Amino acid sequence: MNNTTNSIAKILWVDDEVELLKPHIMFLRARGYDVEGCNNGYDAIEMIAAGRYDLVILDEMMPGMTGLETLPYIKDQRPGLPVIMVTKSEEEMIMDKAIGSKIADYIIKPVNPNQVLLSIKKNIHSRQLVSEQSTADYRAEFGRIAQSLGGADTFADWKTIYKKLVGWEVELSGGGDAGIRDVLAYQREEAGVEFCKFVRRHYADWINNRTATTPLMSHTLMRSAIIPEVERASAQGRKTTLLLIDNFRYDQWLAVRDLAGEMYNVGAEDFYCAILPTATQYARNAIFAGLTPLAIDKLLPDKWLNDNEEGGKNQYEEQFLRRQIQGAGKSWRLTFDKLVRPEQGRRLVENIQRVYDADFSVIVYNFLDILSHARTETEIIRELTEDDAAFRSLTRSWFEHSDLHTILRLLAERGHRVIITSDHGTIRVDRPVKVIADRETSQNLRYKTGKRIGGYSNRELLEVLQEVPRVREDFGYPPLVTPTSQIVGTQAVLNVLAGERYKMFTKESKGLLRGEYGQLPGKVNPDIRKMAIGDEPVITHRPADDIAPELKNYREEIKDMMVQEEDLLSYAMFPQVAPKFFEYRRAKLKGIDSTMLDKKNMVHPV
Repeated sequence: MNNTTNSIAKILWVDDEVELLKPHIMFLRARGYDVEGCNNGYDAIEMIAAGRYDLVILDEMMPGMTGLETLPYIKDQRPGLPVIMVTKSEEEMIMDKAIGSKIADYIIKPVNPNQVLLSIKKNIHSRQLVSEQSTADYRAEFGRIAQSLGGADTFADWKTIYKKLVGWEVELSGGGDAGIRDVLAYQREEAGVEFCKFVRRHYADWINNRTATTPLMSHTLMRSAIIPEVERASAQGRKTTLLLIDNFRYDQWLAVRDLAGEMYNVGAEDFYCAILPTATQYARNAIFAGLTPLAIDKLLPDKWLNDNEEGGKNQYEEQFLRRQIQGAGKSWRLTFDKLVRPEQGRRLVENIQRVYDADFSVIVYNFLDILSHARTETEIIRELTEDDAAFRSLTRSWFEHSDLHTILRLLAERGHRVIITSDHGTIRVDRPVKVIADRETSQNLRYKTGKRIGGYSNRELLEVLQEVPRVREDFGYPPLVTPTSQIVGTQAVLNVLAGERYKMFTKESKGLLRGEYGQLPGKVNPDIRKMAIGDEPVITHRPADDIAPELKNYREEIKDMMVQEEDLLSYAMFPQVAPKFFEYRRAKLKGIDSTMLDKKNMVHPV
């Protein structure tokens, strides 16, 4: 807080009759607010210059300097300071002036204390309240999503799961409990693993044996989804523009959707499945050709370049698209623009008439793809996009000030129907994989084509296989079951890659040698144990006996909030999140506002 007391927020109430407002001020102070009064605009300006306030309540009708005259001076000193205007008048001109001067809210006299409190909450605490509500809602949704992961067996199931997880990621990224964001990140990682298994099971059939349940894919997107939309728009006398943003993800779309909504009525949102590999060379050529890369290579061999061949890999996209449209029996006037550099976007704005005249126009925009690669290659971009929330923020800022935004506005003014899609998305890699292969192997970071590809050389693999039984012997022959088998295997790999045995120990290896996993069946090498844990004592009893019983304490801590036995487990698993959910649930059941509850005396105002 800006003030030095334990108050929720510091408020300045400016009114020429401030002495008559003492009951209202006492009402707010009783709820934890630090409220100061002032009876004229001149003093208010000085107080704001000298002190720090979180909000100002400003009377519009004051002698000397009116509220509307005081407001600009307040905004000059503190542009971001929220101001609530209090007025007797409901004249439209006064309201327009106040709103035009960027007031946060206004209240019509006579002032009701609860009305003031609601306005304060809306302008100071809205972000916190929304965050707490979102946290509680995701806590309730967590189990349902977890259950759906086990039963997802169609692409439609996975679309639903993906929309939910990305929606929660965007909603919870604004702040709030870091613990619940960690839970969501874990659930997203778990979903990613299960989705990869799903794709592995079905991908060959999607390509070779298409059925009614086969998802829309890169090479079927144009003929099955986009061309029919262009036909429908054409029948209504409207023209269509396809905007393909390279590397555009669903969470980035959510970040700019409201900006697009200012120009268009946003219609249906759907997903398709990119072919593998998802790199631009494969995915985007497949979209415009309506063919898989193998089919392009077979039918149009002079227009397909493999990874190891020199030349642009996406230079024939317009020809591919014209061939596909002609094959569909359409004679539309077509324009195709690929915007890689900023000046190309400005040039298209200057020559927008050619897009107006086309029945079907296609614009490929490469900025996000360039930005995604810059996250890896450029330090300043890495700092600006240190996580996905920052990347979304940068995407929104770019979109709002880009030539693309200008193009969309111009097309909206002409009544164009716009379809926005992408060729593939992007992920941030936290655990890169080392790949060893011959010099002819492709350089692409997302996939490798070549000969003798492997994560380790044959020599290293042999050394690891030989090292595993040696480590197991040194560690006292732990059983080869989870998790001790992974501990032994990981330590063996570290020994080989480091070029020196036991140059480093994992935390789990130290715990195993310390006895945290129970008594080992064989004799531990004392020299190795000393290297790992030094002179720390070895646990010789049951390790779980060192943990104090917690269930009774948990039950005592939530006894006033507990409704069912499952609440005990929820609290044990999520001690920061669960109490907030319990408060929210109780408030909903009892019809109370928990923020107004006097917990010490257990009293709630009516």
